[in-house]
Amino acid sequence: PINSKRHLNAFWKGLEKILKLIPAKSKAIICGDFNITQISLFNNLCLQMKLYGYTQVVSKATHLQGNSLDLVFVKGTSKNVNWFLHPVYYSDHDAVCISY
Repeated sequence: PINSKRHLNAFWKGLEKILKLIPAKSKAIICGDFNITQISLFNNLCLQMKLYGYTQVVSKATHLQGNSLDLVFVKGTSKNVNWFLHPVYYSDHDAVCISY
């Protein structure tokens, strides 16, 4: 899990390498279980992603304990993204379903 500034910085270095491979004017979606439980680290990640033109669209808790661990960042298409949470029996996370 990303539970400290040090973890976030290491994670960010790897993610930044991927972000630099995506053309600046292209549409893109980056999503997954980011497993960030501290709001300050979550806000930091969202700010960093915003610098690359991404917006985080999930606005509800995705985990049974009330955290938003599963994130969807979109670039170039955030106004057209629809999403909903789908509860599943095999996980303590809801599935995030997206369409655009």
